[in-house]
Amino acid sequence: MKKTRSQRGPRGTGGQPSRRPRSPGAGWAARPPHRSPASVDQPMQPLQIEALSHDGRGIGRVDGKACFVRGALPGEQVSWRRESSQRNFDQGSVVEVLVPSPQRQPPGCEYYPRCGGCSLRHLDAGAALAYKQQNFIADIERAGLSVEQWLAPLQGGSDGYRRRARLAVQKTRDGRVELGFRNAASRRIEPLQHCRVLTPLLSALLGELPSLLAAITLGVVEVELTESDGAEPVLLVALSAAPGELLNDSGAARLESAGATIAAALSLSPAQLQLWWRDHGERDFRPLGAASTAHIALSQQLLLACRPGQFLQVNGAVNRAMVEQVLALAGGGELAVDLFAGVGNFSLPLARRYRRVIAVEGLPELVASGAANAAANGIDNIEFHCADLNRPLPKTLLDAPRRERIDLLLIDPPRSGAAAAMDWIGATQAKQILYISCHPATLLRDAGQLLAAGYRWRRAVALDMFPHTAHLEALALFERD
Repeated sequence: MKKTRSQRGPRGTGGQPSRRPRSPGAGWAARPPHRSPASVDQPMQPLQIEALSHDGRGIGRVDGKACFVRGALPGEQVSWRRESSQRNFDQGSVVEVLVPSPQRQPPGCEYYPRCGGCSLRHLDAGAALAYKQQNFIADIERAGLSVEQWLAPLQGGSDGYRRRARLAVQKTRDGRVELGFRNAASRRIEPLQHCRVLTPLLSALLGELPSLLAAITLGVVEVELTESDGAEPVLLVALSAAPGELLNDSGAARLESAGATIAAALSLSPAQLQLWWRDHGERDFRPLGAASTAHIALSQQLLLACRPGQFLQVNGAVNRAMVEQVLALAGGGELAVDLFAGVGNFSLPLARRYRRVIAVEGLPELVASGAANAAANGIDNIEFHCADLNRPLPKTLLDAPRRERIDLLLIDPPRSGAAAAMDWIGATQAKQILYISCHPATLLRDAGQLLAAGYRWRRAVALDMFPHTAHLEALALFERD
């Protein structure tokens, strides 16, 4: 799931029958809403694919005009179907792979490529990461920027890595409940019984969820799944109600009974499967029944409490490696400031390296959770503050750090970046700035401002948080001369 601090709103429902593609290119075609001119939606002559786009499509050229083809890889020759034609480019999908790339691999998933959860399962994961990093390097160069040193990318397993996922829900005409990710290139849902990128336990849970939702007549638009760490992991199943649907005590009891049955089917104790509910329009989920605190591990010594709805890095292995990389780059010292701190993903580890940590987050409930996490881990040198980081920061927030020099300023913003905070960040004259980015385009924008303020881009690391997708995250280190 791409990183965001806001909740996704309700979406429409729909679906299509599940079927296995008949050939390496089958299943890529998506019927566009309208087709003109006449050449659109007609099979085209074989196309040589030269590159991979930022969103994972192959790029070829016909008479100099760029053609973006879903399902094609660099070095391949494909037959393809044009689905839309613009003045400067065409878009389409693979009909048949005529000459395959040596990097092409069997997807290993019966729902691919219809399911939109993955877009690059047909490409070796290591090769996919290399293409994504190359595209990012090219973007940096086009922006007139440069990185002094690229460190080794951080990558975990390509399957079984997602410890959290949000699934859409729909009811079929005959009353069956289906859950899944959105279809590629459409708003329809691909019904799933299992999922290769989810942890094995969450994948097994997926097939049991229709029976849970069938226990009530209320409409549910989304289900969020989370698996905690530990020898006895806890599964958090959070249901978001459709507009106008209110859960009464009888409905809650039926859900709890169905949840206990599912836990037994998965060889879990009742305490290892928690049910949570959120009324339409509400921000927070509430537990149904008793719910002990579930945790994720940042290291062997540090645990974070996790609950539905709060931001969580979905890839635990890469997140732990990222925290270790941050600590390796951070010089240590007196003061570290963590902006967009969330519940303490970086603040808690940094507290072991700095005498004082100031953590700033925009949501009061996350500030409270961060403080609770620090206390639970026996850490008393973090100060948690609430401030709207999407607006220019108040001068009072600037005054406090100026009393002592900031050794490290860490930024972990959402996709929109840290534009509103950049003037404040530059004025602090922090010795080091570590920027964790989930959207390279906004990183480049903010990096330009840091370089103009006298910083140099010393190190960069590509982060493969979402294998089998075109999404890339990055870690950047800036230091003053």
